[in-house]
Amino acid sequence: MTSSIPGAREIGTKEARLTVASADDRFTDGLDRALAIARGDAGHLLVTGTSGTGKATLRSVVVAMCDLRGARPILVNSNEDLGGAIAELRRSADRVLVAELPGDMSISSRRAILEAGISSRACVLTATHLHALERHLVRPYRKVDLLPPESIPAQVLAVADIVWVERLGMTLPLSDGLVEDARAALVRGPFPTGYCSVVTLVEMLSERLALGGAVQDASLTRAIDVSDVNGALVEMFRAEVPPVPPSPRRLVILVEGDTDAVYLKRAAELCNAEWTAELLKGCDVEAAGGGREGGATKAVPKLAALSQDNDAIALFDYDEMGRRGLRQARELGFNAMTLPREFGRANHEPDVEVEDLLPLDMLQSFYAEHPGASAEQKYVSGDDEVVRIVVKGEDKQLVADFFANRANFRDAERLAYVTCALWHMLKLPLPPGPAENMGEWLRGLQGRW
Repeated sequence: MTSSIPGAREIGTKEARLTVASADDRFTDGLDRALAIARGDAGHLLVTGTSGTGKATLRSVVVAMCDLRGARPILVNSNEDLGGAIAELRRSADRVLVAELPGDMSISSRRAILEAGISSRACVLTATHLHALERHLVRPYRKVDLLPPESIPAQVLAVADIVWVERLGMTLPLSDGLVEDARAALVRGPFPTGYCSVVTLVEMLSERLALGGAVQDASLTRAIDVSDVNGALVEMFRAEVPPVPPSPRRLVILVEGDTDAVYLKRAAELCNAEWTAELLKGCDVEAAGGGREGGATKAVPKLAALSQDNDAIALFDYDEMGRRGLRQARELGFNAMTLPREFGRANHEPDVEVEDLLPLDMLQSFYAEHPGASAEQKYVSGDDEVVRIVVKGEDKQLVADFFANRANFRDAERLAYVTCALWHMLKLPLPPGPAENMGEWLRGLQGRW
């Protein structure tokens, strides 16, 4: 079947139709393998990907095509389905097993599904992620990893074109109506729920344009500019990020991860004791996500949600993702800053993470007292002196706790500078002391450690 989108094709049945315009060869190869299995070929396919990358849609197409040829598949979506499915496979090993491995399913159940899949003639399994203990079980499978939308800009645009024409009934692809800056803003994301977010974004963009009189008779009356896309992005973020419970207007500092919040709060405590100040009083410090679920891509949507009813500012690492988050936040009209690049330690490595604001001897003391931990990377100078230590993600909480228990004001002074800079951007009075001249304070801190 052909589609009205150039380069796209339609597959599946009337009940489960899928329009495909993929810029990712791995996805196309995996899809073709799944369709071959649905049509009766033998094979074992395992598709992994984050939420919203198309796994459920792929399963529904496989099931519909199996049903169409009278080959009723065996379905597993939860622990409750498992026992009956394995019994069915024992009675009829030539039936197709179609299963999801939910993240909250027990390891033993997931193992049983992976083993049952290999014992069957054909199967299509999907999972958000694989546990380390499952790696050896998946070797016999043809494995396909679906990348998140942000990783494949061309595919975001292809999906947007499909939604624009096939779902919304527009006469020409969306990409034809975007100016260059608008196109860049649309594909950049981030997309909190994967391609579901792309769909929401395009629908909201369509509504904004229609309300503004830019759409008539299923056609655009003008080009779509970056302000149109940014407005729809903010609406999409606020629709998809969990709502913040109603409360009086708050002061909020949004950081990338849990440990960033630990550092800022402890630095504020040490500052207040040193200066008899009230830094961060009445201010909430929130993380974009817990544990390893934070990061710059999660921060921008949450900042959009928080800024609706609060005075909020985001703090990003000074790295590629953080700089990108800063640019987007500011383009969308939100308050944001990065860690100061002046606190970078290695001349050839411009990135600055929050641990770069700690004294180097404190990091070395941490590793001396925790022999089971090791640095992700160490940078050395020409005379072999360690000038920067990059902390592994798995050790970040341990290092933050070590700092919170050991640090004095001098240890926390770079963090204190950042906290005061955030406080100043929220238009709040700075405490007396070095913060009265932020430029001079920054210069004095640059050469330390």
